[in-house]
Amino acid sequence: QREVLGSKKLIEDRLGKEVKFFCYPRGDFDGRVKAIVAKAGFSGACTIRPGATNPRSDLFALPRVYISRDDTLGDFRKKLNGAYDALHKGRQMWLTLKQRGIGKG
Repeated sequence: QREVLGSKKLIEDRLGKEVKFFCYPRGDFDGRVKAIVAKAGFSGACTIRPGATNPRSDLFALPRVYISRDDTLGDFRKKLNGAYDALHKGRQMWLTLKQRGIGKG
């Protein structure tokens, strides 16, 4: 709670404006962390989970669509329609396991 509130205050003091959205460090969060972020006054928070948002999206667990500068307009459309979501979910899972040292032989 101290880290969430402290970072919000620090960034707002430096920018001179309200910070409305939070990004979970390394994408790690659970219900308790979401509640802390909401209580701190944020309007929503981004995860590292792949996918596009929709009207039913949890504002404190917003997915992301990675857009590369090399993406074509066709790639952009496909990504917004979820064409790469399964691939990105698998990659995120692999990176998370790798970070935690799981799966090393």
